[in-house]
Amino acid sequence: MPSETLKTITVKFWKIEAGPDDIKNRELDTHNKYSNLDKDMFLFGEFLIDDQFGGTFGKKVEAWSINKNKPIDIDDIEYNIYKIFDENNKWAGTIQELLIDEICQSYKSDPKIIFSVDLKGGKNIFNLIQRPDFFIFPFILNPKSKDVEYFILKKKSISIGTDWDLKRCILGDVKVAEIDSKRGGKKVKISIYNEDLAKNDLFLKYIILFTITIPYQEEIKSRIKLYSNSIKEGTLILHISDSVLKLSAQKVIPDSSQPATSKKVSKKVKKKTIEKETTPKRISKEELKESIKKDLSKKERAQLSNVQEQLGLEQEESSIKQPQKETNSASTELSFKIEDPIEKAPGIGKKTGARFRELGINTIGDFINANIDELHEKLPVTWITKSKLKKWQNICIEHII
Repeated sequence: MPSETLKTITVKFWKIEAGPDDIKNRELDTHNKYSNLDKDMFLFGEFLIDDQFGGTFGKKVEAWSINKNKPIDIDDIEYNIYKIFDENNKWAGTIQELLIDEICQSYKSDPKIIFSVDLKGGKNIFNLIQRPDFFIFPFILNPKSKDVEYFILKKKSISIGTDWDLKRCILGDVKVAEIDSKRGGKKVKISIYNEDLAKNDLFLKYIILFTITIPYQEEIKSRIKLYSNSIKEGTLILHISDSVLKLSAQKVIPDSSQPATSKKVSKKVKKKTIEKETTPKRISKEELKESIKKDLSKKERAQLSNVQEQLGLEQEESSIKQPQKETNSASTELSFKIEDPIEKAPGIGKKTGARFRELGINTIGDFINANIDELHEKLPVTWITKSKLKKWQNICIEHII
């Protein structure tokens, strides 16, 4: 048993869940509105770090209807989303099921849970994967070094309640933390024994996110088993939602995917040609200067210049929407496909595109379907306002082909 506890986290599950009205009252009491709180999400507990209030956590059951091969014993396909919020009600992290992967891992075997974990301030999304008698997950404790370490969460086989030992693989069989829930199920104590982990705020949030799923893990495994068996028997076809497709695609198409590479090559090939053929004109309207001109690529500036020349517009009267509405030939200069890389969107260049890709916005289609409030909350820059994001999104929607 480790000799010293360096950090203590207490997770309290409320007896009564907090619905929309309770959440509004809580916002009024704290003078802080909840950010990135999903519709239909309820709060069901709070956590303390070294006896100081750390924040609250919520849960939402995501479900979509079955359009094909509906088994008698399944009404909807469901998976869980959990979020934690800091002491100011700001979003701090999300853990949710990867249902497609769960079914693959559980096919003709015992059901296994797979979570995707997204942390505010974290640059990487690493999965938390259940093996036969433990969970394993990778984590980067030092972002500067980018060294990936692995951690094991192992459930104690002989205990009253649900206890877990956390081990850091690089240290061998040494226990670096433990989760103790032998307190009637409504209070869980997390003890951190390792100095590196105790001072790493993102790691602490990761462990809190795992802890709030513990009461629901048996129910999750029952659902996975039901879905997996139905698919094995040929009685169920998953017709999944766009959000699940987007989450799964993040793992299949990394940031350095072929579409992004093709666009970079295309820019290099056409760079000299564009500069020789036309000199981009400055857009004089102040609003456009602030919201779009700042981050337009050379290719997009050339497109705007061509539109202006075709319409015979003077510099002071130029804008994006006017030429597209007045002539069909001009509108074709700005056209998008849903599979186009995000860097093709107006206002989004190479650097901004990289920030969008870190948040899972890889294509024009992803951007069109994105929630602007959530996207603005997660972007690590201040100059991109909600109005800018909405304007760029509307331009993409208007010119989708």
